[in-house]
Amino acid sequence: MKKYDIILSCVLFIGSIALYFYAETFPFNEDKNIVLNPGFYPQFLAIIMGVLALLLLVTTLRKKFKDIENNWKQGSIKSIRLTFFTLIMVIIYPIGLQYIGFLLTTLFFTFVLIYVLSDKSKYDVRFMSFVSFVITLIVFFVFDIILNIPFPRGIF
Repeated sequence: MKKYDIILSCVLFIGSIALYFYAETFPFNEDKNIVLNPGFYPQFLAIIMGVLALLLLVTTLRKKFKDIENNWKQGSIKSIRLTFFTLIMVIIYPIGLQYIGFLLTTLFFTFVLIYVLSDKSKYDVRFMSFVSFVITLIVFFVFDIILNIPFPRGIF
């Protein structure tokens, strides 16, 4: 709805400008009071329409930015923490590959990321363990067994 309000307010504002300048082309009688001239009323309405269009635009943009700000405040700290944690895990993963080996490092890495990033109310720890185990086995089977690309063995 906000998108349509922005578009509508812009169209109405442009229309009010066009109406104002078109009303200037009406004949002007200098002998009469300015209010009695034929172009006065359309120009007056054009000014009112332009002001109302600008008010609609300002209130719509204010609401939109307030919604964006509220969403940012609610999710930003948690999102930054999760991003930072994932970045740390991605940095630690290659180090773990060299010393511990592919199987245990990948199992631990996938389990921790699934646990931290998933909704804990929907999935329990056993399911997360199973998924991380299956992912590790599939990657190992495809690359090490089928494609003959060896992984680091590490101390285990």
